[in-house]
Amino acid sequence: MWSILDRWLEGIEFFFFSLSAAAVGVMTLMIGADVALRFFTGASPGWLSDLPIFLNIMMAFLAMAFMMRRRQHIVVDLLLVYLSPSKRRVARVVTLCIAQLFFVILLYAGTRVAWRSYELGNVSYTAFEVPMFILQSAIPLGALLLVCEGISQLIKLIQRGD
Repeated sequence: MWSILDRWLEGIEFFFFSLSAAAVGVMTLMIGADVALRFFTGASPGWLSDLPIFLNIMMAFLAMAFMMRRRQHIVVDLLLVYLSPSKRRVARVVTLCIAQLFFVILLYAGTRVAWRSYELGNVSYTAFEVPMFILQSAIPLGALLLVCEGISQLIKLIQRGD
């Protein structure tokens, strides 16, 4: 049962990672178009410089769980290399639990901020005027994915020692 849920989680994480990867391509094209328009015409539409900023924020939060699953995030392992495998496993459980606490707080706080922006009807103060809750919802969504991935890693670590 758990392996089925874990595969679903991996698929969801891959979907959001793929969106993030596509966002990098879109950002590259938009920034290139902005530079070209400024060079040839001396001006460009404001949204062409605003949208890449928004995409960058969303990209970062939505890709984190995918990177965590593959253990491709930044890790300080200066002390871990000197520990025995069993102590390394305990250290990993402790750090995952601490990270989970942070992710739950981020999920709660991010949800409150996005919901408040939705209630107030806040929009960005840029030429694009994007509703802020859309941008801010990437934070609790990314945090939710991180919580789920952290639980998945804790289960695997306790069951199999991965």
